[in-house]
Amino acid sequence: MPRDLPDNIHEESGSADGNRQDSGQVSLIRQEFAGPLPHPSVLAGYDDVVPGSAERILRMAEKQLEHRIDTESLLAREQMRQATRGQHYALFICSLALVIAAGLAFSGHEVTASIIGGSI
Repeated sequence: MPRDLPDNIHEESGSADGNRQDSGQVSLIRQEFAGPLPHPSVLAGYDDVVPGSAERILRMAEKQLEHRIDTESLLAREQMRQATRGQHYALFICSLALVIAAGLAFSGHEVTASIIGGSI
């Protein structure tokens, strides 16, 4: 077994009387952390290397969150505006078709008027 294991891997060997015996067992500790910010211990490590960097990272995450909220709000407003505009266009087109169908019906073109009016 290699003796130069990483810090988070520990070799378990030995016996109760102190004699080292290679048991062939290796213990691996795995930690996972998910989120927009680094794990607090990693964040503290950044602050140890460059004082004030943890605060800068937090500020950066806050700015990104604010930008994302603004962008999603703008997108939602624009989608609502497009939906409303589409409904207005549909109302105008249907109304125009009904007016044309009525005009054709009154002028003696009942078949054409029924085709246009019936297709709406």
